[in-house]
Amino acid sequence: MNEKIELIKYAYEHPEERLEFINAEIEKLEEKLKKWRKEKSFLLGYLNRDNNQKKLTKRAIDVCNLLIKGLSNKEMAQKMDITANTVKKHISNILKKTSIKDRLKLILALKNGLLDDDYRFNKDYNEV
Repeated sequence: MNEKIELIKYAYEHPEERLEFINAEIEKLEEKLKKWRKEKSFLLGYLNRDNNQKKLTKRAIDVCNLLIKGLSNKEMAQKMDITANTVKKHISNILKKTSIKDRLKLILALKNGLLDDDYRFNKDYNEV
């Protein structure tokens, strides 16, 4: 943060370089936006547009909430008082119902709000 303040201070002390400073900052923001759009597009590639998607069970939703927290299958099993194999089966069913290819992409979709309250893909995210 102090570095940014120093850059802004420098820009005001050297008016001839303000435009260069502003353009450099705009380029940085454009790069961040480009990266964000690419990540969003990547996640949307797994969007299932089928309106007949089945809702997740309460236990599957519990698994999703624990996935977001970064728990392993074993840790989830202990918290839910079930076996690790049952957790694995829940995750497999979640992946099928959401048409997401793997656990990491599921976690990204959950953390980035791409699933609605019924754990279906949010229709608001159809446009990139």
